[in-house]
Amino acid sequence: MPSSTSEDRDELIRLVFDGTFDNVHADLRDTVSDPLFAPRSGLDATQQGRLAYDRSRLVHARTGPAQKVLDDPLRLFALSEWPSLMDTTTLPLLMSHYNLCLGTLLHHSAGRDDLDDIIEELATMRSVGMLMVTELGFGNNAAAMRTRAVYDPLADEFVLSTPDPQAQKFMPYTGIQDIPKIAVVMARLVVQDTDRGIFPFIVRICDAEGLLPGVRATALPDKPGLALDNGVTWFDGVRLPRRNLLGGAMGRLMPDGTFESTIPSRRRRFLTSLERVQPGRLCLASALVAAGRASLYIALRYARQRKTFAPGESDVPVIAYRSQQTALFRALADVYAMTFLVNSTKRAFVRTGVSDDTNHLISLTKVVSSWSMTDVLTTCRERTGAQGMFSANRIADYIAMAQGVVTAEGDNLPLLAKAGNELLAHPPRHGHRHPRAAGKEPDRPLLPP
Repeated sequence: MPSSTSEDRDELIRLVFDGTFDNVHADLRDTVSDPLFAPRSGLDATQQGRLAYDRSRLVHARTGPAQKVLDDPLRLFALSEWPSLMDTTTLPLLMSHYNLCLGTLLHHSAGRDDLDDIIEELATMRSVGMLMVTELGFGNNAAAMRTRAVYDPLADEFVLSTPDPQAQKFMPYTGIQDIPKIAVVMARLVVQDTDRGIFPFIVRICDAEGLLPGVRATALPDKPGLALDNGVTWFDGVRLPRRNLLGGAMGRLMPDGTFESTIPSRRRRFLTSLERVQPGRLCLASALVAAGRASLYIALRYARQRKTFAPGESDVPVIAYRSQQTALFRALADVYAMTFLVNSTKRAFVRTGVSDDTNHLISLTKVVSSWSMTDVLTTCRERTGAQGMFSANRIADYIAMAQGVVTAEGDNLPLLAKAGNELLAHPPRHGHRHPRAAGKEPDRPLLPP
């Protein structure tokens, strides 16, 4: 018979990973044990960024076919969690490549075979994928963006251009310019002098020799704790073949140059084109809650071994003090609560996919978990003293990642306001149901009916 300690450990693994550790997480845990993920010191931001690309390629090579990952949301969520524990910069790189770029491309090219070469190039990661939405002057009002793709019927091409400085794409990964990259660029489709709304276009950004003709980019300043090669990017008459328009269900450009769409609302077409943002938000929440668990593990182990002075004794572990217990145990409770929230939201997404109710739940999960984990990480950093300031001990880097998650794929405050407004205007007719986990828990609503 296994010992009670072994039983407790197995039960904890089952709870934390929702019964999916062996078939979803185990090999990723082994992958990040590779020596390539060992801490490196003395690297500048560019060197750290290049190392993150190398680590992302290693994860890709050992994860299996990219399309298979995208077909299994739980696998995608796990891919967000493990590499970022060892290198926080891999989180945005992998999620942009898999979910936002390749996921958008696959979703909106269903039934087409003319994009197989580009899909294969991204699926093998010969080129790194990214999504360009936000413009310098347009953040949460992205539907007002001004990047233009004008259809040229004589050449049967689109001309992609940035009309003014405020329309520059803000913060895509274009600072390192000798790594082959392909972007899905959101741009305003103009056909026969008529604005048809915003659509995704496939744009090759750079190859091993640098930026391609018509693509301009300038690296942004360094961001402490996050070695992303962000830049501002603009387009000067880049010519795109017809196939590079990802119309999908949003609309079709007919051979005679006319535009047709079964979705009359431009806003609805825009939201449809960005559906991959929803699982992306859940990926960010998953990664940050995983970082919270890791930080608590580090902080609690340190508190047991760090000795301090007490009256009559000189080797009392810090964890013996009520002040340390109160802070860390409260943080531990928050981590477990957010772990179960994220797991429940994952199950809801697997069960229903993109829907209004699930989208609201994902938005609220991203907001609540990222704010909660920001507090947890700060507590862990403080309660490990000077040791918590070193990147080798991870926690300080996780704090920088948390700040990125709070802002990325919908800044928390406007995202919360939007979800709250929509829930007030259109309350769900049925509460989100909590499916039974491992046959033990009864169904219960997560949101009021």
